[in-house]
Amino acid sequence: MESVITNGQLTAIIKHHGAELCSLKNKDGVEFIWQADKVIWGRHAPVLFPIVGKLKNDSYTYNDDKYSLSQHGFARDKKFELTDITSNKVSFSLKADDETISKYPFRFELLIIYALKENSINVLYEVLNNDRGEMPFSIGAHPGFCCPISKDEKFEDYEIRFSDNEKLETALLKEGLFNGEKKLLAANDNVIKLNADTFINDALVFENLKSTHVILHSTKSKHFVELSFKGFPYLGIWSKPGAHFVCLEPWCGKADSVTHDDNIMNKEGIIILKPGKHFSCSYNIKVS
Repeated sequence: MESVITNGQLTAIIKHHGAELCSLKNKDGVEFIWQADKVIWGRHAPVLFPIVGKLKNDSYTYNDDKYSLSQHGFARDKKFELTDITSNKVSFSLKADDETISKYPFRFELLIIYALKENSINVLYEVLNNDRGEMPFSIGAHPGFCCPISKDEKFEDYEIRFSDNEKLETALLKEGLFNGEKKLLAANDNVIKLNADTFINDALVFENLKSTHVILHSTKSKHFVELSFKGFPYLGIWSKPGAHFVCLEPWCGKADSVTHDDNIMNKEGIIILKPGKHFSCSYNIKVS
């Protein structure tokens, strides 16, 4: 099942399964969201909750009990409840159930709101702790964008531009876990030019950025996607070598390190939410 919202400039389609944005087109019919290919990457823009990335051994401990969670958590594979819809705005909710509690023993509610304004879509996440104790979690987004956007362009015609000059240093992954090493891409620059080898060693992961937005844009046309991620401490950028998409991923949380002790309360980047409290964050996608 899907919901459609529009404002005359943009039309968005959101699947109820995973509350996943699966299409974003402008009034000329140009598609900006990757149209999932099961062979290459079978998703569009999954929601990452209650973890971001991979756990060491796909498991964690809490109060001396052990639980299993696959990469990026379960929200992306759950059916959300449609709670409200207008012409340009739609809201979804996911609540804890017996299946989630077997993997993640906390009473939560996850709210997601998509809202169109002019040539952008805002995505709001709100996490509520309905439990009696503290609730550890991470949350993030994984939107994949067509690259190239136009059929007459190539992947190599695109670049990623940060809003500020940065020390572009990416944390390195080994089989999905951070190994403690870093690679310097540029000492003081704001551009990553895309080529066939950009993602040969997995995702580029940045933290402590000054930038509040990045732009994926063509050097040969007017097409661009701008992702604003103020308030998110991590940014992942990912694709598969040879694929025609790029994911710009704002994260509140990150994968385990190879030396993590398995206790989720000690996990780097984890958010600890007090009982009865809520956490919110939002990101914005602007397109040409």
